[in-house]
Amino acid sequence: DSSIVYFDEKYGQNEQDILKIEECDFSNLTVILRESTSNTAGVVSVANRELTEMGANTVAISSDDDMIDIISNIKQEDSDREIIVINVDGVSNKGSDDVVIMTNYSNSAKSADALAIGILNANEDIYGISSDLRCGKKDLYSGKRTETSVEVMLDEAGYNDVACLTVAANSSCLQGETNNLATSIAESVVRFASLSSEERYADIIRRVQFGDTISEYAVENNVSESYIKDVNKELLSYYNGNLQYDTAMIVTTIPKALTSKVSVSNPTITTNPNDISTNVSYYEVKPNDTISEIAEKLNVNASDLVIPSGNANLIKVGDKIGYEVTE
Repeated sequence: DSSIVYFDEKYGQNEQDILKIEECDFSNLTVILRESTSNTAGVVSVANRELTEMGANTVAISSDDDMIDIISNIKQEDSDREIIVINVDGVSNKGSDDVVIMTNYSNSAKSADALAIGILNANEDIYGISSDLRCGKKDLYSGKRTETSVEVMLDEAGYNDVACLTVAANSSCLQGETNNLATSIAESVVRFASLSSEERYADIIRRVQFGDTISEYAVENNVSESYIKDVNKELLSYYNGNLQYDTAMIVTTIPKALTSKVSVSNPTITTNPNDISTNVSYYEVKPNDTISEIAEKLNVNASDLVIPSGNANLIKVGDKIGYEVTE
């Protein structure tokens, strides 16, 4: 049919919006960055450093730390404090080319959807990290999706007011691009902190259940069916236009601050090569250490380690092994 088409000559010519750190409210927010596996230490440490330098209250922990005890101590000091847990995993996504971002399995949980969307868009559109959005994790035995380990811990402890998500890094991010993924996580927290309280915990994503329809999603969230089809077009295309049980569907509008239409003015990173330097650090050998374990712990190749004896098979407790650190 014939119709009139209106167009904006200035479309695409406007300067990108810049989100400044001082515009964000970190005052009542604590972010727990959890190193689920030792090979994610680089991601967690860089994200923690960036967020700390930007004024956010962060706590970096490993899987050996008692996360529930840490949350309990925070709550004892301030019962109304908002807490969000970002669990960085280097095992559950083994062999995948994508970074998998797992938001809540339960549709009734305290939503971490805004942060998940922020990380997804930053990964894909800004840092070139191929990513996938899921609800919960895939059980290794049944193949079905279920709660992540962090969700289970929070549920069992009764901390239903703590939002959480898991970021499962792909092998390339763990080996050589930890800064990009870490910065994506850090900047997404900034985007999250720029939102109103209602927007922060909005249910943007729904885990598809039997009986769900796109028309019901549209009515419940006051959006058009065409919007839902468009924003989920890749997922729907994969399943021939049908809703697939347990997949993650975006069912409502996404705040602009969570998209690449807004960039974060991040003072902790640089695009100037002159600001980057390589220094030598040292690791002191401990009892029962092996070269392969040390290399994995430091996230470097074993061949890049400088060993006092010059022989990887001849190390002793107290030896200082050199390795390069880029700053």
